[in-house]
Amino acid sequence: MQPRLVPKAEAAAYLHLTTAQFDNWVRAGIVPGPLKGRNGKVTRRYDLRAIDHALDCAAGIRQPDTEETPLDRRRRRKRDAGENEGHSPD
Repeated sequence: MQPRLVPKAEAAAYLHLTTAQFDNWVRAGIVPGPLKGRNGKVTRRYDLRAIDHALDCAAGIRQPDTEETPLDRRRRRKRDAGENEGHSPD
């Protein structure tokens, strides 16, 4: 069984890229960067399914997801709650 979350070197090898080329693809937005962990800290793991999805979208095989996922909703609520903290309504 192939793991879903892999370090950068394995994600690059999965795409037959060097790690420098992989970094360029991440910066260009072709593939997603590493997962964000708790407290917004960046992990050192890359999601192979997310990479496949991004490449499918870039190739026109699949449309980008525009629907908000449950995780997106939870993150948005948490972010919105933090932005509103300490502010009283007018």
